[in-house]
Amino acid sequence: MIKQLSLSVLAVSMGVLSGCGAPAGELTAARNGVSETRGEDGVLRRTSTGHAGYLADLAYFRQELRELEASPNPNRELAAGMADIVAHLEQLKVEPGVPGQSSLSTCGASGYSLAANVYPGFAYGGSEAGAGYVEFGPPSPWSKTLYARAYAASGVGTDYPPASSGTFSGAGTFSIPTVSASTGPDFCQRLWAYSWINANNCPDGFDSAWDDVDTCDF
Repeated sequence: MIKQLSLSVLAVSMGVLSGCGAPAGELTAARNGVSETRGEDGVLRRTSTGHAGYLADLAYFRQELRELEASPNPNRELAAGMADIVAHLEQLKVEPGVPGQSSLSTCGASGYSLAANVYPGFAYGGSEAGAGYVEFGPPSPWSKTLYARAYAASGVGTDYPPASSGTFSGAGTFSIPTVSASTGPDFCQRLWAYSWINANNCPDGFDSAWDDVDTCDF
């Protein structure tokens, strides 16, 4: 999934980083600042917008973490990844505004891009996440925080690189390093990628993208 805003026009395209089209998907939810689709490839693609979307993300990952911790045989790497996401979300300063609407364009972000992509395969699988934005002058009073995390696991092993994040202020072009993970060869794979941008203290200045797939209930 690639989520972009360009000159106040929000466009969501689901596909690989090269911009190719994604498989057709069925809309499973579109409420409270969150939209979800399940593609024919089995990938859950989720986007969240504004204060309501932020609260939904926080609740979603807290629940994921609780379920992992309650498991009789918890996946420690996966739990650690979810815990890191929850901790970073809890530190954000997200203000309410108009429900279901992002005001990143009025928070000084002239354009931004969120990448959260998973690539399941018959032998090898991978995931990739990144984020960036541009702010034209004069600079806005709101700093912007970016975050990206990727995870890939199978019966062969787990690839769980550190998250990429950063907070920036002023006018210019800003981005964080892309995070990627891979695993295999194994048909059974759990892959996810998550990225977000937040205009700190600016109403509804939050947007996120999340891709998740479990090829055989890994």
